Amino acid sequence: MVGEKIVSYTIALFTPFLAKVLTKGTPFYRLRTDPQIVVWVIVLLAYGCPRQAIVKAFGLDERTVQDWHQRAGTHCEAVHDHVVGQAKLDLKQVQADEIKAKIYNGYVWVAMAIMVGTRLWLGGEISPTRNKALLCRLTDRVRSMALCRPLVFAVDGLPGYVSSIQESFRSKMPRDGQTGRCKLISWPGIGIVQSLP
Repeated sequence: MVGEKIVSYTIALFTPFLAKVLTKGTPFYRLRTDPQIVVWVIVLLAYGCPRQAIVKAFGLDERTVQDWHQRAGTHCEAVHDHVVGQAKLDLKQVQADEIKAKIYNGYVWVAMAIMVGTRLWLGGEISPTRNKALLCRLTDRVRSMALCRPLVFAVDGLPGYVSSIQESFRSKMPRDGQTGRCKLISWPGIGIVQSLP
């Protein structure tokens, strides 16, 4: 009887501590709201439910919903970078495209890439303009995951893709004791095709 009281007292004492330790690094860290409600709100946001409707339905503050949305996005990005971003994959074929997305006070360009064989989303980049810097960031992201194997890029025909792929898919050649910058050698077997609408 006394042992049971000690165990229940110990569990009650350490439960808040364990909750903080177990949720650290997740969107639920240091939240006072029931995690199930947070999950419902994130799912509704993911399916395009207006923020005002969520605020009204759950009786939450709009800044709270925005904070949860930001936390979930940051967490998803970290998980993707850890699981996919650090992997070295034989991509074989990559499809890259850009879309013009409407935001609150204007538009942004979103460049995305997928691995065609598995439909694995490799990542995306955002920029206010559709320019070579956007494409270079995207191809650099794809290159960081790719093994040096034959690879076909399917793109929409934007001229900046050719030079950004050529710049990204190069490796340093050792200089064997000589001074100066390493020579950059293009990867063999990189192909670029234009996909038709």
